[in-house]
Amino acid sequence: MKTNVIRVLLILACCVANTLGQTGKRELTLEWIFGPEGRTVASVPATAWLDDGTLVILDDRRPPANRTFEKLNPATANGSRSSIRHAPWRISNVSERT
Repeated sequence: MKTNVIRVLLILACCVANTLGQTGKRELTLEWIFGPEGRTVASVPATAWLDDGTLVILDDRRPPANRTFEKLNPATANGSRSSIRHAPWRISNVSERT
């Protein structure tokens, strides 16, 4: 008898937690899909491997003011990214040429 009461309370608690955890539904529209937010959902950053085995990354998912070239060395243990100096000039220079 006590086990059944505990099971019912546990199921009820799970149902309440599930209901409270749901967020409001957002409508999927063409404007959102082809807008700036929708385009960045599945985008991947542009990358280029250098001869020294490091990777240069330009993350387009960041806001334009924060975009910069970053260098990643996979040989290091933590694989951290480091910013390349004078990146804003290089980004504007690259966009002028294209």
